[in-house]
Amino acid sequence: MNKTISGLFIMFSVLFSMELHAATLEDFGYGSMGIRKPTPLLAIMIDFNGKDAFVHDKAYYENRVFSWAGPSINGYFIYNSYGQFHWKQAGLLGPYKLDFKNSDVVNFGNAKQAAIDEGFDFSAYDKNNDGQVTTDELAILIIDNATNEWGAKRGTDPACPKAGTVTVCSEVAAAGQRASLVTMAHELSHLMGAVDLYGALNDQNYNVSLMTATVVIGQYDFNPSFHLDPWHKMAFGWLRPEILTNSQSKSRDLYAPFDEKRNAIIIHDPAKGTKEFFILEHRTRHQPNQWPTYDDNVVGDGIAVWNVQLDQNKFPVWHENPSTPGVGDFAVWFMGGPDWQRGKGTIWSKSNATPVLKWYDGSDAGMFMDVRNANSTAEKIHTRLQSVVWQEVSGCARQVATGAFGNTWVLGCNSNGDGYEIFRRKQNAWEKMPSGAKAIAVEADGTAWIVKNSGKIFKYEGTAWVEKPGCAETIAAGSKEQVWATACASTPGGKKILKWNGSNWDVVTGGLKRIAVTPKTGVAWGVNDTGKIYRRDGNYWTQLGSGCASDIAVSLHGQPWILGCTVGIHGFEVFRMSGLDNKWHRIPGYAVDIALDPFGKPWKTTKYGNKIYTAN
Repeated sequence: MNKTISGLFIMFSVLFSMELHAATLEDFGYGSMGIRKPTPLLAIMIDFNGKDAFVHDKAYYENRVFSWAGPSINGYFIYNSYGQFHWKQAGLLGPYKLDFKNSDVVNFGNAKQAAIDEGFDFSAYDKNNDGQVTTDELAILIIDNATNEWGAKRGTDPACPKAGTVTVCSEVAAAGQRASLVTMAHELSHLMGAVDLYGALNDQNYNVSLMTATVVIGQYDFNPSFHLDPWHKMAFGWLRPEILTNSQSKSRDLYAPFDEKRNAIIIHDPAKGTKEFFILEHRTRHQPNQWPTYDDNVVGDGIAVWNVQLDQNKFPVWHENPSTPGVGDFAVWFMGGPDWQRGKGTIWSKSNATPVLKWYDGSDAGMFMDVRNANSTAEKIHTRLQSVVWQEVSGCARQVATGAFGNTWVLGCNSNGDGYEIFRRKQNAWEKMPSGAKAIAVEADGTAWIVKNSGKIFKYEGTAWVEKPGCAETIAAGSKEQVWATACASTPGGKKILKWNGSNWDVVTGGLKRIAVTPKTGVAWGVNDTGKIYRRDGNYWTQLGSGCASDIAVSLHGQPWILGCTVGIHGFEVFRMSGLDNKWHRIPGYAVDIALDPFGKPWKTTKYGNKIYTAN
């Protein structure tokens, strides 16, 4: 009996684990839109009696819609679909002289009838031979001279006029005679299944998705454009993002849509399922060789982050405006800087560090993003996705220090005459090292420095601790002996500041309580005895913002983390500075000591139980 229960439990655990980790692109809506492959398009020009004459001739619209060279509608869809979709020219009819009626659907029904009366062979497009021609078999675009910049997607009255052996039930996209390129493309995308993303107040996702508001009053024949958002591209089956969970820290190059390596990333929380997630993509106004890439009017160059919620049918959730019934938002939102403004804000550009991602309900999503200059070009942009889903590591520690590639050291919980026992992480276990210390630091290559209770300073060289001159309270290390310390001697602000010169210590002006070093540059950061935060800029200390800190750590690229000044049962609040607004943003969790490896992976210890945590 016990064996049976145990076996069932194991099987359930395996199945549950598979459920959590078996997310596929289809779970996020991949391929869920109806029209995804090249589709015939019939364009019809209507010259309404009593309206101003057409500004452009028929040849203009032939090129505007069907040309493969840009700027054109076909060029737009070819770029957005990465060559997988275009409109096949079924014809350009008209202009038909018609009386104007005060009903769009009647006017568009009359346009269908005019094409039928002229003898256009609609039956040739009844691919499934069911006697009906539908939008997925033949799309219709109507261009009229009653409007200029406007566009719409409508049914017709009658909905399905008779055309010989078939009825023509296709819906229509409509555009004024001087509509912008993106307005025409927007309405045609509706025929394919796309949804509006401009929000209840027509002010969301502006210039980051084709499905935002595209009409600008008085702006005629406008060519600058911007791409579809990545969720629609995925739903049309044109884009296959990589799937990551929010507990997976990764470095990735994101390529621009015009590059053959174009890509995107989905981030989700397996515990939440696949009904809410984020998509990251690279957007740029850059046009290689001056060829149109149809993203030249996007709001900026960098990484666009999208928050998406889907219903059980893999369709965006509708959030109705509580004060205006029938008006609302489809849940595909651009999340802009500096603080994840929903549907607004700026693209995350190079050298930006974001706050922690936020779910729709405002809770932390357990991951943030560094957008880096290193290895970035116009075609690609490099980003580090760092999880802050804390995972406990076995052991007990009061202080942690870390270098690259898992070179992590801690001061344990048992004291000796020199301080606390010292341990080094090796093969996922803690190896006890000789001696003891009250402070520890680790260079990027894993070389450790310690300070004993006596204030004496030692460096681990090969197999033994080698004493160095000086007396210190705390110590910090970057790379290649970029070592700083706070001295035993007091001074205004805390302790005197020491910088290692290779054989001894130089005294640096100022006073600090805690100190940290940027591994890449050797730049020092510090916290004084009143909690003020400083960075060493040349020969001066620059105060950073108005935050209050009890400890500080810095990543390879100079991204600072701090522990706040208010202590709770588990320690101090954790904060990280965003590179876009230079403000301190809260990181989930609490700590009494914090360290960052050169790649930005955090480690911490907590007050309650001296537990050790990291984020993978």
